[in-house]
Amino acid sequence: MIGVERIVVGQLQTNSYLIFNDNEAILIDPGGEPGKILSVIARYGFNLKFIVNTHGHIDHIAGNDKIAGKTGAKVLIHSEDAPMLSDPKLNLSFEKEGDMKKPDRMLMDGDIIETDKIKLKVISTPGHTRGSISLLLEDKIFCGDTIFAQGVGRTDFPGGDSKMLIQSIKKLLQFPENIRLYPGHGPETTIGEVTGGLKWFLN
Repeated sequence: MIGVERIVVGQLQTNSYLIFNDNEAILIDPGGEPGKILSVIARYGFNLKFIVNTHGHIDHIAGNDKIAGKTGAKVLIHSEDAPMLSDPKLNLSFEKEGDMKKPDRMLMDGDIIETDKIKLKVISTPGHTRGSISLLLEDKIFCGDTIFAQGVGRTDFPGGDSKMLIQSIKKLLQFPENIRLYPGHGPETTIGEVTGGLKWFLN
């Protein structure tokens, strides 16, 4: 049975998600405090297969290298945001520590990320960044900083585009109302709960 564990990390209180089934796991957005995340992985004895970044900002990628180095997990990010891993100005860290290793795999819309027991589908949702993605897992969508329980992602950073964000949000709102949304910050919600509150933004 697939489970989800949320680990809140870093100064910006980023939601890092561990998706697991038996001993296999995939980690989404390790945005800091890699020791905290690694302790959870060790406590459950997970075999971490992949680290997936929903986009390339430092508060979603900061733990990539240390966690990948300790676990052997492969780092995955959309091809449009891959340059952000190695460019501190683009990932908003503005310092050497923001220089991450290159990804092991670059993702595109519709790609499948799969272990023996977990299967995620990549949904391209640009706007917050050019390569922002959401990840579909059964009745759940991990949507990064595209949409929140009470708002939407910023578009005033490099690569942001408000028109693209609107189209991406409209794409997500096509899913059934009971689909749960797991955003990059703040509490989880559902498609139905956010739809009414976003009319002001989408019109």
